[in-house]
Amino acid sequence: MQQTTKGLSCNALKWLGVLFMTIDHIGAFIPGTPLFLRYIGRLASPLFFFCVIEGFTHTRSRKTYLLRMYGMAQLMTLIDILLPMVMHQPRTIPNNVFLEIFSMVFLVYLLTKTDGCRWKQILLLIAFAVYQLGIPLILDQILFYESPALHQMAMSLLGCSAEGIAPADYLILVFWWCRKGENRKKRLILSFIVLFAFEIVVRVLQLYAYLGSFIVDLIGTEMISFDMHYNGTVFERAFITEFYWMMFLSLPLLLLYNGERGKQIKPFFYAYYPLHIMLLYCIGVWVQS
Repeated sequence: MQQTTKGLSCNALKWLGVLFMTIDHIGAFIPGTPLFLRYIGRLASPLFFFCVIEGFTHTRSRKTYLLRMYGMAQLMTLIDILLPMVMHQPRTIPNNVFLEIFSMVFLVYLLTKTDGCRWKQILLLIAFAVYQLGIPLILDQILFYESPALHQMAMSLLGCSAEGIAPADYLILVFWWCRKGENRKKRLILSFIVLFAFEIVVRVLQLYAYLGSFIVDLIGTEMISFDMHYNGTVFERAFITEFYWMMFLSLPLLLLYNGERGKQIKPFFYAYYPLHIMLLYCIGVWVQS
């Protein structure tokens, strides 16, 4: 009798990610859908990013893996630009997870080339942050007001997301760090606790705004202004505008990972993302018309 391994394989986590992502994008693209669909969708990114690091770690050629992600990112950029034109819509589509994945995995790839040297890794992280912040600022001045579509294309070619590197994208770095050494699950739990606390403090409680207001009152100047409630109350921020903290609810699923690859259907996962974006976008445009 064949013994089955308990837990979830990498492929099973991907299927769950596909389910949560689809639910999330139904809520994002189709007007009038309930907000809780976006709540469910917060679980998708951590599952995908976890599997990305697993795939990057075990792939036969990391350079080929990066080129594949870069190629998919450029294909998705073309879809993001051309589909709204065909549908006579004024704005491009911002969704391009392949570009975000490429940017962060390329950073991981460079970090693996530092031979564990801490100062090299710190300099690399600083250079990456400067690049991801600096390139958009330069392109904003050159192209954004002339041609938003050309601006988005240039950003994509240079490996910078049009929406910027989101806080969730840095989970790719966390998952890479958690693979190193022993006590992988303990590292994962600790990382999620720290990131969850940071997300709550910065985006939900917005304690930086309270601190800023205190400093302004202390020094008695109005040169700097802080709006403590620009996104409403704490409850409204937690459940209406800044509910990204819900992505950390994916931790129990990640802890069920059994270390196995599972049955792979690689072409499906690469094809599903652009196809379902195109379909849901067209449905959303049709509903609005």
